Amino acid sequence: MNKIEKYSIDWKRGRGFFAVYHDSMGITEEPRLRLSYGVLLSGSFTPDRSLGTMQIPENKYIIADFLVGNNDYGRAWTSMFTEIILSKGYEPADGFCFENYFEDCYNGQTGKTRGSIGVPVIKI
Repeated sequence: MNKIEKYSIDWKRGRGFFAVYHDSMGITEEPRLRLSYGVLLSGSFTPDRSLGTMQIPENKYIIADFLVGNNDYGRAWTSMFTEIILSKGYEPADGFCFENYFEDCYNGQTGKTRGSIGVPVIKI
């Protein structure tokens, strides 16, 4: 299911954990790839030496739900950029791309993971 959403980290749908990409895997060499991982928090949190905070800026995103095996993540991202975004009349914008996973996202019997990919977009 693909949809265009106004999305911020505290949006009521947001839950589970996130992988936020600061670089593009198709452009940046793997040893230099920067990612942040985190969980959605409600309420206050005091950062310390081991844990910090990050806010994903509110933006217009296309968010696509996906169900993939371990070797299918690249295809999910490629589909997002080459099919889904363009078919909706948008193009990628500056901002953070992310993956969002939910509780019980991995099914050990099928070897598949359910989550969402979010890409900031602007109207073409």
